[in-house]
Amino acid sequence: VLDYLNRLISGENNAPSLPYGSDVKWMVRDHLLALVQKYPSLTVKDKDYVHNDGTIVHLLLVDGTVPIYYMESKYNIPVEFWLVEGYPNCPPTCFVTPVPGMVIKPHHPHVNGSGQASNGGEARVPTDVFRQRAIEAIKRRLQAVLSDNRKREDDQLLETQMVLLGRSGELEASLQQVNQERELLERRVAELSAANSSLDRWLLENEGKCVAQTCESEMTDIFEADDVLARQALECAAKDAAIEDTLYGLDRALQRNKISIEAYFKQVRLLAREQFFKRALGNLVSDRRTAQLREQEARASSERAAARAASSQFPAVSYGAAPPTGDASAIEYTWT
Repeated sequence: VLDYLNRLISGENNAPSLPYGSDVKWMVRDHLLALVQKYPSLTVKDKDYVHNDGTIVHLLLVDGTVPIYYMESKYNIPVEFWLVEGYPNCPPTCFVTPVPGMVIKPHHPHVNGSGQASNGGEARVPTDVFRQRAIEAIKRRLQAVLSDNRKREDDQLLETQMVLLGRSGELEASLQQVNQERELLERRVAELSAANSSLDRWLLENEGKCVAQTCESEMTDIFEADDVLARQALECAAKDAAIEDTLYGLDRALQRNKISIEAYFKQVRLLAREQFFKRALGNLVSDRRTAQLREQEARASSERAAARAASSQFPAVSYGAAPPTGDASAIEYTWT
């Protein structure tokens, strides 16, 4: 019986195919072996079975006799057990096959007129089979749930890691920018401190000049020009103002009859000519000085931009006053 069942279950030597699942075939074999060991009068076979709907399927069959005792007498009842496709989850289909001279009791509670057994005649699936199958189903369900949870957690952790990496880059860029701004501010503070110190020294050197001794010192000694053009512009403005004062004095003298009309017109004509030339020269000097200041500002802006671009590599950069550009000599004109 064992060899026969092994050949059927494994499908060796062109054995007919059985409809049982691959995960229960060997369990079916063990059940049949246990049955024939308990009831040696039973025989295991494989035959075609016809369902009520006419479907034909090749199944395992156990037939023979099963002993029963009735009123202290032993009777061997001929039976057939068909292991249907769903076994062991579904009970086998059982039939009582009476031999000639044997009649099935009409209206029997467990066997119908065709000999098919039901209810009490059903075979019950062993409890350990249900337990094992339940445990396997629970394991598979838990594994699927845990796998899904782990995948979601991995995706969430990966997303969080990407967000943190992005923020890390932003923080590093912000930190670098803050360091650059701090260095620029420190250099600016140093420049302002140096300018403040220079202003304090100038105040100490010039404090008291023409404050209480206006009549003893010239007012022009208070002011110092930065360069030749600035000095020339200051002289032109001073001469223009002096001529304007002289013209005012001539007007007052004429009103008081202190000067003749001929002398008044002669002096006014000379002073107006000189004042025109001084104002024209002052305008030229102012234009030249404005152009120089614009060039210096453009060069300073370019140097600051280059310093900011190079500060990312942390070079040693120092700032100083930009040298004057262009010719700073005085402008000379000959008037005819």
